Amino acid sequence: PVNNPAPAPIVATIPAGVEYLTEKQVAELLKISLPTLSRWRAKENEHLPFSKIGRSVRYLRSDVEFYAASKKRNSTSDF
Repeated sequence: PVNNPAPAPIVATIPAGVEYLTEKQVAELLKISLPTLSRWRAKENEHLPFSKIGRSVRYLRSDVEFYAASKKRNSTSDF
């Protein structure tokens, strides 16, 4: 019989300075509803990237800030 060692567990560390936000925090920051945020995830479109950690949905603060900055306009005709 071959004695195979158990695979090493996968351990991920979050680098210093990386901050994850909850759905509620993101909705509050962007002034949108939780259902809107949920719809964005379901559509798999260009909105916000997110991570599933266990059953929880998390967003990187840097992604949320980048998204908000990318939506900045000088005029309503800037679309």
